[in-house]
Amino acid sequence: MKPVEKGWLGIPDFNPAFSLDKEEVATWCVPIDQAVRGQALMKVFAAYDLRHDCWNLDLPMLLQTAGHCIDVMNFKLDEVTVGIGRISPLAPIIQTWEEWVLEWREYPCTQATGKAIHSIEPTIEDEERNMNHGCLNGIRVGFDDGELLIQNGLDTNLLWWVNAEGSRTCLGNGND
Repeated sequence: MKPVEKGWLGIPDFNPAFSLDKEEVATWCVPIDQAVRGQALMKVFAAYDLRHDCWNLDLPMLLQTAGHCIDVMNFKLDEVTVGIGRISPLAPIIQTWEEWVLEWREYPCTQATGKAIHSIEPTIEDEERNMNHGCLNGIRVGFDDGELLIQNGLDTNLLWWVNAEGSRTCLGNGND
């Protein structure tokens, strides 16, 4: 058995590479897309703060399919990491700080769960009024009837559901 090494943000063995480059992140998405295309998104997990009774979306968001767990995380203004099989929602979050007591919990995302994944790809901020316009801004998970966006919420993760008509619904920013 491999010994657990302390990882980034208290996640065992998690030391991800981040990128600002859409093309580099797109290459990371290719094997993930190939592994999960056509599989149903079963659950979405996020870190939950037991001490303050609220979500902490600073840590990666976990997307669970029948055989895989995808992690997506936004950092700083325009850095993204995405991987598969690097984190399990069953693994504890090792406490390295006093302010939070965190554990993985299923995050409410009924718009996307139960639906077959069609694509996973990086996104660029297209809203001109945002200061990160034109920058790498997260990951898009495509479905038949819309897409789940895990985007940068200024050094945290921000979740959106965008339906087939383009209407956006905020699914959370950690303050709900």
